[in-house]
Amino acid sequence: MYLGRDYQFHLQQNAGAYVPRQSVQTEVAEDIRNIFNAPDKATAQKYLQMIVQKYAISAPQLSAWLETNLAEGFTVFFFQSNTDALFGQLRVRNGLIGESEDEPGLLESFQTRITI
Repeated sequence: MYLGRDYQFHLQQNAGAYVPRQSVQTEVAEDIRNIFNAPDKATAQKYLQMIVQKYAISAPQLSAWLETNLAEGFTVFFFQSNTDALFGQLRVRNGLIGESEDEPGLLESFQTRITI
């Protein structure tokens, strides 16, 4: 589970309002999913620019909306890239090095602290 998945879901839902034809809705959803499944932020930004250009003529409102709003969902890449470092720091601080600890539980604890 990564931070921001709910937010990304809502961005995909909101994009639907800018899709000009139902026949391309699945394709747009797949394009957006590919952006958020990119291995890193730089690749996601590259995908975004490609998709903005892809829809610039056929769906200019969608293209403008994507360029303006989708980058907000890139925050998740910050958390993904720092997750391993976070787990290592938590283990060191809590003396858990060498023990098999529940990483999702640690992430949940971290998420709770962020949202407070």
